[in-house]
Amino acid sequence: MNVVYRSLDELIPYMRNPRDTQKAIDKVAASIQAFGFLVPIVVDNDSVIVCGHTRLLAARKLGLNEVPTVSTDDLTEDQIRAYRLVDNRVAEMAVWDEPLLTEAMDFIGDEIDMLQFGFEDEQKDRSERVDTGMEFDEDDFGDEAFEYECPECGFHFSEL
Repeated sequence: MNVVYRSLDELIPYMRNPRDTQKAIDKVAASIQAFGFLVPIVVDNDSVIVCGHTRLLAARKLGLNEVPTVSTDDLTEDQIRAYRLVDNRVAEMAVWDEPLLTEAMDFIGDEIDMLQFGFEDEQKDRSERVDTGMEFDEDDFGDEAFEYECPECGFHFSEL
């Protein structure tokens, strides 16, 4: 893959793009600002955008002059038309594993505000969780069955 930096003025939005990405522009701009432009815009041989319309709009919002691009010079026109749709559709099919998402959010330091990237509910949940510092060891309970409800989060567990 050959990454080429191109002027925003060189890139041509695909006029029949079926995606409305207006709600995502601010989130993508925040991501680019926080982490850099890590995912290039995909263009065809005529500099028409195949994938990355939102990244282009976010780059404009940020006042960038150029962005990284990769070309689809090894794809046919039909493959390019199909990839435009496939790239977005497969992203829609992914779902979050909520416990793993919660765990991942817990490992992000407070210096990164995940609200700016669209993690409103998860950030709220994160701020409401309290680390009690309490740790349990199975030996603390002996051989008898027990039930316990955490007073902080309400999580209920038992050993029968």
